[in-house]
Amino acid sequence: MGFEFLVPWHAFLPREGGHVVVCYGHQDALRLRDAVAAALDEAALYDAGAPCLCCEMGPAALDAAAVDALAAEHPDRVVLVAAATSVAALPSRTSLALPVVPLTSAAGRGWDALLDEICGPAGLLACAAAGTPAAPALLRLDDCLDSIGLFAALDRLMEERGVPIFVLGEVRGPQSRLRAAFRAAGPPPRPAPPEGKGS
Repeated sequence: MGFEFLVPWHAFLPREGGHVVVCYGHQDALRLRDAVAAALDEAALYDAGAPCLCCEMGPAALDAAAVDALAAEHPDRVVLVAAATSVAALPSRTSLALPVVPLTSAAGRGWDALLDEICGPAGLLACAAAGTPAAPALLRLDDCLDSIGLFAALDRLMEERGVPIFVLGEVRGPQSRLRAAFRAAGPPPRPAPPEGKGS
């Protein structure tokens, strides 16, 4: 296993105002966004982080340009966005992408298909602008019965596909259970403050 777990799991999340964090790709993106908001709100009690502003992207909600405008109107907030489906492009102000992939059907599809869904040419990470930090969220862990295959796939995700950090866990139920793992060489830094991003 070429990775270690971050304590607390949310230590990699940006806490300064002006950041836009986007959870997208599956209906669990809404629950993940809420878990991120709870973690950041709790952290703000102790280290004076910026308050969160939650919104949604989608056909009946905001589009990428509207999210960018919202972030510009509230530079003192961390804007947390959820899109229950895949999106063509993320807001230009996105400072952290959290693509959501359920592990429910990984055994039926195979681990290569899961990695392609995340990192392939038409994968979820392709929605973000080049260079945008990302942490794929592999959720519905309780449904994954192949832990050996999962951890081998996670090693490949980090080594072969160059993903420095990922979130693993469960967001269904009354309490989220999430962990963040990073390459054993060291955790990636938090995204830099978004000075001038999207202007």
